[in-house]
Amino acid sequence: MEQYFVGRKAMNISDVQTGENKKIENVFFANQRVDKNWNKSHIEINHSTFAKMGFLGSKFEQCDFSFCIFIDCYFKKAVFDQIKFLSCIFINCNFDLATFINCDFRYALFNDCFIKYEQMKKNLPHSEENLCADICRNLSMQCLKLGAIDDYKSYLFEERAAGETHSLRKLFHKGNSYYSKYTLIEGIEGFFEFLISKLSKLIWGYGEHIGALLRNIVIIIALYGFWLVLCQDFGQ
Repeated sequence: MEQYFVGRKAMNISDVQTGENKKIENVFFANQRVDKNWNKSHIEINHSTFAKMGFLGSKFEQCDFSFCIFIDCYFKKAVFDQIKFLSCIFINCNFDLATFINCDFRYALFNDCFIKYEQMKKNLPHSEENLCADICRNLSMQCLKLGAIDDYKSYLFEERAAGETHSLRKLFHKGNSYYSKYTLIEGIEGFFEFLISKLSKLIWGYGEHIGALLRNIVIIIALYGFWLVLCQDFGQ
């Protein structure tokens, strides 16, 4: 963790004031607890580190924390309204009962922690399918690692859905400035990726619904048996 503090100077969180219109960079806040006393808006802290900070019930509004690192931070019951977490890293943080409203988590990474799917789903970058797939993939792996199976499946299905849309648009949305970079061959490959993923979902729920796979096998065997019986009847 030392790399997250090198070249950054210590700062007291109480020195951060609302309305200063001053950008704060390359600092670190450590071992401080403000909890419900923190009710800040319109602050900008970038390329900085928050370590073992207590924000129980805190409120954040229209703030920019891009490129920040959060280590062992406690955000239980905190409220985040229109917060920019662009390229942030969250390590072993607690987000229980936190509320997120129109927050930007593009390129963010989580390690040994996660935000529950129901808390996060409206803040995912749905309009940028590749970014949505990336963050959902990261969060699904963290959920699986920490034993949150329901959230793991929710993020997994969200990731696959975003990936399917992204793959399909490589071929059919080339008029879009972003997708124009893909060649016709890449578009066709994307189309087949889309079909394979959809087939995986249909057959066994992306590998998560083994029961569906067994059901489909039974149906196929039954249909094959029925077809053999028909063939025998017609052969006679």
